Amino acid sequence: MTIINEIIEIVNNEELEDILNIGWIDRDEEIRRFVPLLNTIFLEFKSKCLKIHRKQNTDFEISMKLIDKHEIFNEKSYNEVFKKYEFCTSSLLNMFLYENRIQNFITKIESYSETEEKYISGIVKCIGFEVMNNSYIFLNPLSYNTIEIGKKQEWDQWLRELTDDGPGILLNYNPKQLLLKEWRRLTNG
Repeated sequence: MTIINEIIEIVNNEELEDILNIGWIDRDEEIRRFVPLLNTIFLEFKSKCLKIHRKQNTDFEISMKLIDKHEIFNEKSYNEVFKKYEFCTSSLLNMFLYENRIQNFITKIESYSETEEKYISGIVKCIGFEVMNNSYIFLNPLSYNTIEIGKKQEWDQWLRELTDDGPGILLNYNPKQLLLKEWRRLTNG
């Protein structure tokens, strides 16, 4: 099974429980401060987490893969800062989803990738998740080591500003309407 098929299977069967960011506690100041690492975001489902990671390269891409929930703590071995500071997570859920919702199923995935092969491997230029009742989470590798987290307006703006760097693929996946995928190829000029 491809990475993207595994992700779609989780989306079809499980609600989004949380959106997590990792970071550390800076105790050097009078008031302790959470310092986020903005290169990795986790979408937490009941059985697994979707790790969305901005690799440190010049490709401005994010890679996605499903991991077991306890694997989030493995992240502290990937960064030197955790040798000095305490590892922790922070929930971003209430920043992107309305309060007191009955269900948080993802109803649509929108992404942009240079090729279908990259997409199937879980590598995209950006991705958006629509959650029931019109909530939206947009993830974009903004800089060398940062993922921008936004809402529907940022996805719409990103599409408007898309330059003609070469052909690319937009993918819409909507499990509610049983539309497995709708490709729209972007071309130069």
